Amino acid sequence: MRPSTQDHTKSVLNAAVVLVMYGDYQCSQSADVYRLIKVIERQLGTWCFFEEKLFVQI
Repeated sequence: MRPSTQDHTKSVLNAAVVLVMYGDYQCSQSADVYRLIKVIERQLGTWCFFEEKLFVQI
């Protein structure tokens, strides 16, 4: 799966680990998961590709 131009991405596409987060910027649970992913991302470095997709909750 290729990220769209609307997705927020970080690192390189050929990373060994790909994390995709569907989240809502106004959701506290999404914020908690985002912080956890940032910790994982720091530990894995360039082994990790992170893609964030907006998923608005109604």
